[in-house]
Parts: sequence; structure tokens; C-alpha cells
Amino acid sequence: MAERDSEIDQWIARVTADALQPSMLEYFTQRVNDEIMLRLPELADDDEFRRDLHASTVAQLRTFMATATTPSAEYQPPPEAVALARTVARRGMDVQILLKIYGTGRTTALTLLNEIVQEIPVDPELKLAAIVDLWGLAMRWLELSTDVLLSTYTKEREALMRGALARRAETVHGLLRGEKLPVDDASAQLDYPLRRHHTAAVLWTDQDDPGTDILPQLEAAAQAIARALGAARALTVASGARGLWAWIATVESPDLDALALISAWPAHLSAAVGTPMRGVAGFVASHREAIAANRVAAARFGSARFTRYDEVQIPYLMGLDRDALRTFVQRELGELSSDDDTTARLRETLRAYFLAGSSPARAARQLQVHKNTVRYRVEQAQALLGDALAERRLEVELALACVETYGIDALKRS
Repeated sequence: MAERDSEIDQWIARVTADALQPSMLEYFTQRVNDEIMLRLPELADDDEFRRDLHASTVAQLRTFMATATTPSAEYQPPPEAVALARTVARRGMDVQILLKIYGTGRTTALTLLNEIVQEIPVDPELKLAAIVDLWGLAMRWLELSTDVLLSTYTKEREALMRGALARRAETVHGLLRGEKLPVDDASAQLDYPLRRHHTAAVLWTDQDDPGTDILPQLEAAAQAIARALGAARALTVASGARGLWAWIATVESPDLDALALISAWPAHLSAAVGTPMRGVAGFVASHREAIAANRVAAARFGSARFTRYDEVQIPYLMGLDRDALRTFVQRELGELSSDDDTTARLRETLRAYFLAGSSPARAARQLQVHKNTVRYRVEQAQALLGDALAERRLEVELALACVETYGIDALKRS
């Protein structure tokens, strides 16, 4: 019997080792998250929530695999899973969201375990015994996980409901939902002037350090944006474990170019900014734009401290149908869509030339090259485009803007 138990332990160790391989772990994570999103379609486009979900799922799978090989170990949910429970609470989501996540995650995880077991050639009797052991471990792990994380959610919600933070968050979410709240009452509740111009921002970090409370850093960054735009402070609401929503109220519409003057900005933080708009409608619309700019930032080529909606609105709108955008870019740019360095320089130069009002001198200053270099590269680009540049200049400009934002690799057909 002891020998048989040893065989089962060895077999489980082999299964979990295979499952922890990076490619396999990513596959499992994607399977679990895809199933969860099918149950929660209203969150499918919420990139910040999906980031927190991805971090939680990866950490949960790793923790379970470790627990499976040392069943006597005391189980504790990983910090990323605790952070997800807090995200759901801080966003004012119903506990049913959390239950759907855990219920779907449990079902999918057990299905994946069964698939792994069935694919490994081993004595059927031994396989059955191993399946029973694994299922038992998985059920205990998932039950403990659900209990602890539901408790985390409940405590977070209770803490929020006890203070002004809850009233502020509920008022903000009510405005975003389109509830007809009296403007002056809502302003008093928020201690924020809703009749002014509003510039919304979404701040976040992609840094994976569950032991660090990132919200104070995000709060400080939001206040730096407020000062740059000429306001005393920003209205902020936590949107998740690694995200913050902010609004800056100003008497006049601010110049967003002032954001570039912020010097002390942590390298691991990013912000997406909507255009300034007035009143409650502007409060909501600017936030909607900041969320859209955040989606562009998640998909864009390279990294940037700030992603302004007014600078990426065309790529955002055109990118809503990514397949159609790929077709458009390749049709309009033709040979200018090649992914080599030389063609990339031609695209960059032609884009700068257009933005400079077709002035080689101004484009040269922007690119820090000689104006004759600009002329030469524009001529080369024109040769590749042929008649398209003369006949469809607007389309070419739009295609170049999208390539600048998303990168040529993201817009090439696989």
C-alpha cells in the first residue's frame, strides 16, 4: 500500500511539474479566464479588471500545484487572489461576481485536471487513484480559497461602507451609471465642483508585486496631474488593486500639453487621459475617453507615461475592428507596410512631414535630421505608395497614425 501511495505521489508530482511549465501555465490561465469571461460578458472589455484576474489566476494555479505536492501544507490564498477580491469590493460589484469567478474557475480547473490525467499513459487503476487524489485536493483547495476570499470581500465592503470613501465611490459610480443626481448635492457629497470643466484620468501599474500597496503611489501621481493642470487636487476613486480613477476640475479648459512638464513621475506608473469637458455630462464623457485611451495604451506599440485620448482617438475608433484595420493599413500603405527598419524610418518621416504641414524644415526639427534627409525619405515613400499618396492622402495619413500607435507587427496578418 505504501509503495502504491508512493507511486501516486510521484505521478502527481510529474503532472504538476508539467503543468508549471510556462507555456502550459499560460494555456491553463487563458482557458480559465476565457470561461470566466463567458460568464461575465459585462466585464470582457474592462482591461484593468482582466489584468487583476490574470494575475490572480496565475498565482492560484501555481499555489495549487505547490499544494498538490505537499498536501500537508497549510493553504493560504496568494496575495494576487486577495487583491482581486478587494478589486471586486472596491468597484462596488455584487458578491455574485466573485462567486461566478470562483465557481467557473473551479469547474474549469477540474476539467483541465481531468484532461491532463487522461493524456498521460499509465496503468488505468493507478490513474483512477491519482484522479481521486487530485480531485480531492482540488476541492479542498478551492473550498478554502473561496471561504477566505469571500471573507476578504466582505471585510473590504464593510470597511468601505463605514466611511466617506464609500459615499464618494457610490456617488461617482452613480454618476457614471447615468443616475440623475442633483448636481449641487453630488458636488457636496464628493467635495468636488461638478459644474466646472473636468479632465478624467485612469492611472495604473503593470508591475507585479502583490506585496506592495500601489494605491498611495497612484494617488500621489493623480495629484501631480491635478497640479500640472492648474487644480489644487484631484477627485480619486480606487478602481482595483493596481488602478485608480481620477478627475481634475478647472474653471477653464486646461492645456493638456502641461502633462509633459511633470518631472517626478515613477517609471512603473502610466496614465490615460480624456479630453476636458464641462458639467456632469463632461465628467462622464471624459472618463469614458480615459477608459478608451487606457485600452489603446494596453495595445499600443512601445510605452508612454501618458496616453491622451485626443492624440489616439482615430486609432482607437479604427481599432475597434482590428481585422478591418489590418486590411485598411495594408491596402493604403502597400509596400510601405513592410516591417524592416528602413521602411519604418520612411513611415516615421512621412508621418512627421504630414504633421508639420508638409514642411521639410519643421519635420527635420522634429526628427532631428537635416531637411534634405526628410525630402529624400518622403520621395522614397512616395515611390512606394505610387498614386495612393496623391489620390488618397487622408487614408494614408490615417493608416500611418494607426501604425504609429499600434506598431506595424500588430497590424500585420498572421
